Amino acid sequence: MVLNLKVKFFASCKEKFGNEVDLKIEKSKLTVEELISELEENKIDIKNDFENGNIIISYDFEIMSNEDIIEKDGELGIYPPVSGG
Repeated sequence: MVLNLKVKFFASCKEKFGNEVDLKIEKSKLTVEELISELEENKIDIKNDFENGNIIISYDFEIMSNEDIIEKDGELGIYPPVSGG
């Protein structure tokens, strides 16, 4: 099975990594940690930012943690932490 994922970057992440990237991954499911490795292989260096809490990853509009699993095609958002006032 192949996962087709569209990864979109927002705010300062867009400036750092570009607008978006399409990934085709030869797996039926993967964790966020594996997704980060896939992005690293595509020259998108987000591992340190994610580990340090400098970016948030969402999948179909739900914020994800390192152990969460992606099991179907979808859209991922990568953006800096949001705060309100």
